[in-house]
Amino acid sequence: MKNCNQAINSREYKLILNINQFYDRTHTVERFGNLVKSLTQQFKGKVISQQTEEKYRQIYYLDTPNFDLRHHGFILRIRREKKYHQPKYQITLKHRESDRYLSASQDLSATKPGKTKFEEDIIPPFQSKFSQSISVTKDRQPNFENIKQVAKLFPGLKALDIPEQTSIELVNNFRAFEVVKKLANLQFGDKHIVKTDLSFWYLNTTDNLPLIA
Repeated sequence: MKNCNQAINSREYKLILNINQFYDRTHTVERFGNLVKSLTQQFKGKVISQQTEEKYRQIYYLDTPNFDLRHHGFILRIRREKKYHQPKYQITLKHRESDRYLSASQDLSATKPGKTKFEEDIIPPFQSKFSQSISVTKDRQPNFENIKQVAKLFPGLKALDIPEQTSIELVNNFRAFEVVKKLANLQFGDKHIVKTDLSFWYLNTTDNLPLIA
């Protein structure tokens, strides 16, 4: 069995915001950034650097028609973004659990080089979710037709005993256009640098009001 005592190498505090505040994204993000700066100073922290960078990418999820991956705690996500003016596709397999050790024990190996992460997501009211993930980046859009093809990249999925020819499809026929706005890097005492950013999901690139923020 895989070592369950993995060290957490990423911790994120996540809040769902009122989307009606972000109809004018540029103006509201500026106000939000000022609020973060004010609260940081109030708690004796300091702003190391402020940022204005925005990232744009498309996100969608894949699963079987009966959501077999989700029922086993797995998420298969595709992110499309441009790097050096060329499209790149990040294929991420993630296992999420409330139990840290159960999540850490999962086999998330890949047959291609990838970036691994073991993170803790903290959501109100301070509830922790633990997830282990691996991300593989490719130049071409993945075209998974069945679970066998997914397991060829992520062989640990074979242990789920999902029939090999079970089809893979777009979850809920939904694709989101994401805008990630970096705000600032903060520091409290001599502790690690804290990165802050905002993420917005839109149904279309021309929408003013996000689906989620």
